This record gives sequence, structure tokens and C-alpha cells, in this order.
Amino acid sequence: MVPADGRIQIFRHTVLDLAMPREKPEKRSVASVIFFGRKNRVLLQQRDQNPRIPFPGRWVLFGGALEPGETPRQAARREMKEELNLTLEAQKLRLFGKFFTRFATEYIFTYPIPFPLRGLKLTEGQKMAVFPKTKIRKLKMGFCDKEILKEYFLSASASSSFRFQEGISRRRKAGCRKKAVSLRSSRQ
Repeated sequence: MVPADGRIQIFRHTVLDLAMPREKPEKRSVASVIFFGRKNRVLLQQRDQNPRIPFPGRWVLFGGALEPGETPRQAARREMKEELNLTLEAQKLRLFGKFFTRFATEYIFTYPIPFPLRGLKLTEGQKMAVFPKTKIRKLKMGFCDKEILKEYFLSASASSSFRFQEGISRRRKAGCRKKAVSLRSSRQ
């Protein structure tokens, strides 16, 4: 059931109204995975430099669109097989939250970074790399993934001295806006 104000809060995470810069985009559902490691590190993909795709050359989470009849969990597992030749273990794949963008509903999952990385075969994008959260704020990222990672890091640690001030100003320029109030204060 949707509240009268139109905001939906799921899993105690902030629901976002984010925007992707596109002309006449289609509404769709997307499944992405935050690959996390020790010491607040995440694995990201750098997109190709193709000017016909959104956010060429930017760093993003691994993921993609749901196919007809597919669940978000199935899509996440399929996309990781396609993009990294990685079969995700179902019991380790956790739903982090559901985020709403202007053009898509994003189901964000978490999964431990598979080591060694040399066993992964990147089939989409230029390269992949592991970044500590302190470096993410300086990355040029696409699809408002920086805001989603901000929510992830804030939820992952109760004491967050890390600030995304630089990232927030860039996010606002890209049209990504925070729409709802965070539920972090309601945690026990």
C-alpha cells in the first residue's frame, strides 16, 4: 500500500527519487549488486566509452534490466553470470533495498567480493576495480550509484565520519534528488 504522500519506505532505507539524464526513457526494473569487501571496499565496473550508452566511461554497480517474467533476484544472478562469468550463491545474495528513479525501479543486492578477482571474466565495460569508500566520493559515477552507495555505507556502519559532500553536489547537478526521510533514526 502506498502512503498518501506517494513515498514508499522499504527495509529501513531511504527511498530515492533519482533521475538519469535521457530523452524519452522507458520505465523499467533493474537489478544491481553491491560487491562488498573488508574495510568498506566495493567492486565497481567502468562503462565503455561508447557515446550511445548512458554515462560512458563512468563507474557503476554491476547489474542490468529485468527480463519479462524474471524476478529481481533471478536478474541479479543472470547479470553477474553474463557480466563476470560468476555464479552467485543464493544464500549470500541479500536484498539491500529498493530504490526508485525517475525512469526505473532499482533492486539493489549485496554480495561479498569474490576473491581472487583474476577468476572473474569481465564481458561488459572497460575494466573493474575495488575501491575503498574514501575514494568513491571522487569517482565519476553514473546512474546515481554514488547516492545508493552512500545509503549502503551509512547503513553498514553506525558511526560514519565519511561524508559525501563533494559527491552530493555533483549528484544534485545530475538531477538525483533525495525524496524521502531516512529511517536510520528508528533503528535500535
